[in-house]
Amino acid sequence: SGRTNRHRLNRGGDRQANAALHRIVLVRMCHDERTRDYVQRRTKEGLSKKEIMRCLKRAVVREIYQVLCLGRPVKQSSGLSSDEFRALRSKKGLSQTQVARKLGCAPARISDIETGKRRLSELKSTYEEFLQTA
Repeated sequence: SGRTNRHRLNRGGDRQANAALHRIVLVRMCHDERTRDYVQRRTKEGLSKKEIMRCLKRAVVREIYQVLCLGRPVKQSSGLSSDEFRALRSKKGLSQTQVARKLGCAPARISDIETGKRRLSELKSTYEEFLQTA
C-alpha cells in the first residue's frame, strides 16, 4: 500500500459537481452496457470498485470537458441514428405499438429510441436487427 503511486482528483472544489459526477458514474455502472463491460474487465484485472470508479470519473470529466469547454458534439454510438429508426419503421409500414409488441417492450421505449431521449443500448440493437430483417 505504501508503494502505490496514484494520481488523485482534487477532492476540494465544487461539492455539487463532485456529487453529480459520482451519480453519473453510478448510473452508468448500472445501466450503460459499455461501462458494465469495462467494470467487469477491470475487476478481472484486480481493481477494486473504488479504483474503477476513480477511472470512470476521470473518463466522464474528459467527455464533459469536450462538450462544455470546447463545444464539441457528443459522440453518437454506431448504428442507426434516431431519425433513421423512425424513417425505416415508417417505410416498412409499422407502428410503434406493433414494433413494441414484437420486441416485448412498451411503445414508450420505442419512442424514446426514436427521439433519442434514452440510450437503451440493448433494446436499440434488438430494434435495429428487427428493422433490418422485417
